[in-house]
Amino acid sequence: SVPQAVLARLAAAKGYPLVLLRFCLASYRLKRTIGVEGGFSKTVIATRGITAGAGFAALELLLLLLDLIVLIQERWSPQLLIKLYVDDLTLALRSNPARLIEMMVTVLNFVVFYLETVLRMEVSRKKSTVVASAPSIAVAIACKVNDRALKPVEHAKVLGADFVGGAKRSTVQFSTRHATFRCMLPQFLSLRMAGTDVQQMARAAGTPMYLYSNECFGLSDSALYAARSSTASAGSNATHGKQLDLVLYVMDGATGKLDPAFDAHTGPF
Repeated sequence: SVPQAVLARLAAAKGYPLVLLRFCLASYRLKRTIGVEGGFSKTVIATRGITAGAGFAALELLLLLLDLIVLIQERWSPQLLIKLYVDDLTLALRSNPARLIEMMVTVLNFVVFYLETVLRMEVSRKKSTVVASAPSIAVAIACKVNDRALKPVEHAKVLGADFVGGAKRSTVQFSTRHATFRCMLPQFLSLRMAGTDVQQMARAAGTPMYLYSNECFGLSDSALYAARSSTASAGSNATHGKQLDLVLYVMDGATGKLDPAFDAHTGPF
């Protein structure tokens, strides 16, 4: 939903090569159609937005959001921690509850105003969340932000990793992804019966899925056992009651690393 006129104005102010920007915007405005099962719509032209994955899209977002980040730094740094990854903005603050609520509400109201009024973009009401060490703090902040632009939650997902307030530990994403992988076990069994090398498939599909962001949080003993059990079930036959360590050892041999314990231990290091 990036307004291309706003992007062009900010690019010109920063000395960005306008010929290059003109080519990019022209490519974003190429005629397109929507097709469903052989039926196609009339050609349409997108007059807003920049194409995700385009070579210069991240740089164009930088042109668009740089002034906002500079203003936040000038007004509230170094107390406020600012992280911007492409279009995901994370603001973090540590203080006593009263000061924290007051400062975060001020910052968030400014950010929402700048994005929606100055840049003429939209802040997602579904994806924008507030987490805090105490739920009451998150609720107080969310209630005071204009237009209820954010909602209080106990845990969130930042770049695919669990994110919580305080010193709590969250395994929501691990549990969700592990449950998804468990549902795939019948398919692995069918592929094995058809003669497919499912061990490599289990390592390629399973371990990266439920050990994503393991480098940040580590893995508890019970979670590691569940991950190893699921991987062993996916990579071996359908018999039950197998000795877990022995099964994974036999499948790995001298050089294999199908066992999730390898990534679970080396990731945090």
